[in-house]
Amino acid sequence: YALLLPSGDDAAIAIADGVSGNMQSFVTVMNIFAYRLHLFQTHYINPDGLTYYGAANTPLSENYTTAYDLLRLTQYAMKLPLFAGIVKTTEYRLAPGPHHHGYTWTTTNSLLAYASDAPTVKVYLGATGIKTGYTVEAGGCLVFSATRKGHDLIGVVLGSANKTSRFLDAITLLNWGFGLPVRVAS
Repeated sequence: YALLLPSGDDAAIAIADGVSGNMQSFVTVMNIFAYRLHLFQTHYINPDGLTYYGAANTPLSENYTTAYDLLRLTQYAMKLPLFAGIVKTTEYRLAPGPHHHGYTWTTTNSLLAYASDAPTVKVYLGATGIKTGYTVEAGGCLVFSATRKGHDLIGVVLGSANKTSRFLDAITLLNWGFGLPVRVAS
């Protein structure tokens, strides 16, 4: 939940360390897995997807992928009940335990629930997930899904002008996919 609902980069690093002992070993496994899924236009350099910078503010190396590869990865992931359940969750509360305090994670996906970074976007009827993203380099990104009348749609938006427009772009694509009227900018 900490990874997928709030887009938690810190959770990605914690998972990598917990699963493989260090980030680089985990990234190697990520790249092997991507290859096995035939995601040939995808390469990971870190688990959080961010660009790391060196001297003179130049990128050290970058993760890369395509909308097609993200779609294929998402099709695979949505077949996993745990993943599909997490990405449609709007809020998750973890009770305090002996070694941690309580946490609450809230989705950043405005298709599922109101999100403060896109206050003008209305919840999309039938939305089932999935994951938001944003960096200055990539713009607003969203992998999204919805179900209506027994039909499931998954889509990918990359490079939207801002955090709000990624949802508006997704709604346009979903409406088109479901055969609903599409609002076209003049």
